[in-house]
Amino acid sequence: MGKYLHPSILPFWERALNNHSNVASWERVPDPSDYIYRVTRVRGGDILILASDCYRYSLTDFFTRNEHIGEGAMIYMAKPESNYCLEVADASKEEHVTIGMLGEILGALNIDSHWNWESRDRKERRKR
Repeated sequence: MGKYLHPSILPFWERALNNHSNVASWERVPDPSDYIYRVTRVRGGDILILASDCYRYSLTDFFTRNEHIGEGAMIYMAKPESNYCLEVADASKEEHVTIGMLGEILGALNIDSHWNWESRDRKERRKR
């Protein structure tokens, strides 16, 4: 993980948070290694979200993730060209962590047990 994101990505992400109907507020959590956000929701508890700079998020990345990203957290694949394998989605679900691209994270923010939610895109990937 790390802080290797194009300068346009975090402002885009922050605008998405500002415009989300279930986000009351957010703040950056100081961390020397990663971009982490604490999101206070209108409905539901606070959530920590890691904005990942990985191109391909692997099981190794998941199991060596930032120590702050535990049960109830989310991992946002911040680069538009990023992806993750379904094995990572399954492993994260077991630990009550959500992983996804922008639309997946924004959709999951509406649900208390967000790790159980699957986007239409992920469901289609599972069919293949």
